Amino acid sequence: LEIIGEEISTDTNFNHQIITTLDEAYIFAKKVGFPEHGLVVWFENLENRCNQITKGITKEIDLIKSVDFALHNSPDSQVNIETDMRAMYNPTRMKNIAKATHNLLNKISSRCPKCNIPGFKITEIIQGLPCDFCQFPTTLPLTAIYQCKKCGFNQEKLFPNGIEFANPAQCMYCNP
Repeated sequence: LEIIGEEISTDTNFNHQIITTLDEAYIFAKKVGFPEHGLVVWFENLENRCNQITKGITKEIDLIKSVDFALHNSPDSQVNIETDMRAMYNPTRMKNIAKATHNLLNKISSRCPKCNIPGFKITEIIQGLPCDFCQFPTTLPLTAIYQCKKCGFNQEKLFPNGIEFANPAQCMYCNP
């Protein structure tokens, strides 16, 4: 039995920049939420076929040392600075992982009404929630179809978001 938790989000602080001064590093760091969000500093040395990478930078002194080292050792005096996307250095990513964990826990606690196996989940959403003003169907969910991965039992749930009518602002007839 495989149950997958997920969170699809555009909430990220991923960013990258090539810098040539410590001041540029400070500007970048401030923009991406340093020191709460860690940084990575690196440069390429094509002649030696290697990259010098410093990860997990969360202190100003480490940022200064890493950028100074990279600027002095980079063959072209250009340094790459980017957000550290490893979860332990990225609170934005941690929040999304927490949401995925809650999603997983919800799926685990949702049991099939027929065979009682965990993972009874939504497999299809049917649009058509009626507009509160004109009753015209909208693109909002009217019905959710749940299905069991093990026994195949499925069940429809009307008004999956707990509302019976859509706000007229969501209606293509009332608000084209």
